[in-house]
Amino acid sequence: MRSSRVTRWIFSLILAACVPAAMAQENAESSPLVKKVLESLEKQQKPDLAKAVTELEDGLKKNPHDSLAKLWVVQLIEAQGMQLAQEGSDKAAPFFFKAAETLRGYVAKDPELKKNPLGKQISEAVFYNEACELSKAKKLDAAMASLKDCFSIGINANLLSQISTDKDLDNLRERPDFKKLVGDLSTKAVELARTEFAELIAENKPFPFDFQLKDLNGKTVKLSDYKGKYLIVDIWGTWCPPCRAEIPHFIDLLKKYQPKGLEIVGINYEGGDDEKEDIEKIKKFNKEMGVPYTCVIGDEKTQKQVPNFQGFPTTLFLDKSGTVRMMIVGGEPLYRLEAAVDALMKAEAATAAKAGE
Repeated sequence: MRSSRVTRWIFSLILAACVPAAMAQENAESSPLVKKVLESLEKQQKPDLAKAVTELEDGLKKNPHDSLAKLWVVQLIEAQGMQLAQEGSDKAAPFFFKAAETLRGYVAKDPELKKNPLGKQISEAVFYNEACELSKAKKLDAAMASLKDCFSIGINANLLSQISTDKDLDNLRERPDFKKLVGDLSTKAVELARTEFAELIAENKPFPFDFQLKDLNGKTVKLSDYKGKYLIVDIWGTWCPPCRAEIPHFIDLLKKYQPKGLEIVGINYEGGDDEKEDIEKIKKFNKEMGVPYTCVIGDEKTQKQVPNFQGFPTTLFLDKSGTVRMMIVGGEPLYRLEAAVDALMKAEAATAAKAGE
């Protein structure tokens, strides 16, 4: 079964595209019941999610060990709530509560359910949304319990960044246990990120990468211009929401690390038919955001140098010799980008020290 319109829509409702459509496809293929229900939804002009939930629950009576069907029951209940929330309805909360209750019931009988990649991401989203609704309802002890459930599975970087600014959680902000939870999670997340990126650099297989591209004013910019500098290459486009969300982080990174030798180059892929219009679009965006670093217009040759290019944004971290030491696909919060730069600089220092022995 292809990664269908309905499948992508459901995941976009639940997780704002945090779960790849390929993951949805893979899991649907491994459960005949889920596959049948999704194929039925695909044929409907207006997908009836409530009916789909009933069909899955009926199927589970015959095969109670279909863990993927259980996850899809939870997802479809959550999707109904997300749809109502996006429409501005005040009737979304009961669906979020029901999704969380259903998930807890399934997990009580099958603790491994929320540990597989799909189950983990669904659980994080379901418990987070439940916490938000409980906070708005001023059921603060229950909201804290839901947040702890959310982060007991692992530290979701995007949710950790969101928790500090989410207005739905404002009623919790002055609670000492909320402050402690955020502080403890932040400390642990930074430690995990540093370890993760250090390992990624150690395991990385460098690939040839070079560019010679025109900037927004027609001046040629080459990789060799940055010899002797640490360099972040951000492959992005103004049309890409995760790309746009990362720009303030790159601005902050440059302020913090430029004195230590860091530079940043944005390689833009706008996809328009008129390059002049694309350039003006980028200039306007950069002016509004206050982008202080150089952006150049990407070409196919440059993009093809990135092995198995997966999408935007893709961020390359180069050492002072111009060698790609690490590649990250997808948007990242600031603390993880800082951890990546720290790991890059630490690895460079270790290499230099070893060479001087």
